[in-house]
Amino acid sequence: MTHPLFNVLEEKVYFDLTDHFDNHRLKNIVFSPVKSGHSLCCIHLQLEQSPSTSEKIPSGILFEVMGQIAIQDCYLTTHGDSEHYPEPGDGSPAVSCWIEPLPDILSCADWRKAMRAITKIAEMGPESLLHLLRHVRMDPPSIDFMQLQVGWRPRASEDMIADFPLFNRKGKQTAPTSISEVPFGKPVQVLFTLYSVEQCGEKYLYAHLISIAEV
Repeated sequence: MTHPLFNVLEEKVYFDLTDHFDNHRLKNIVFSPVKSGHSLCCIHLQLEQSPSTSEKIPSGILFEVMGQIAIQDCYLTTHGDSEHYPEPGDGSPAVSCWIEPLPDILSCADWRKAMRAITKIAEMGPESLLHLLRHVRMDPPSIDFMQLQVGWRPRASEDMIADFPLFNRKGKQTAPTSISEVPFGKPVQVLFTLYSVEQCGEKYLYAHLISIAEV
């Protein structure tokens, strides 16, 4: 049986944010426009089979972090944030949550690497996005307080329940109808893409959720 994320994975270049981001890798990162006001974080790939050795093909980057779902400001249900931010008409609510390190030293160390990587990536945007990392929380007095917000809204071809981006330890897709069904306190693997989004004349970095899977 084909994994439901197979098509997404095969179209993206996988990056572990805890890996070392050297200058060679960073200089190949670009934000490629995909629609009005939205640019996808990509990397230029040098294809050996390309007729021109100088041709570079931008490919979207799929990022990964390991952590846990934060209890605060969690809208990881089929109702999304509709209670607080109702959508006009028949618009689908936005699903979002904050991801944070697991309560151990190694996880916090990995997250510090991930936050540094995201900061460097933000500098590669169409304009510097550092002052608009509104989906990242860090508390300088406490180096272990780090959170990243990821969000998802079903496209026209997707269904809120059938395509909900949450998977249990057995790899089965689940769609919580209430906050009590969200797997708080459990280690999860989070896959997401990064976008530069323009809203009200300002650009900011947005983490689009691909999947959250219990591990």
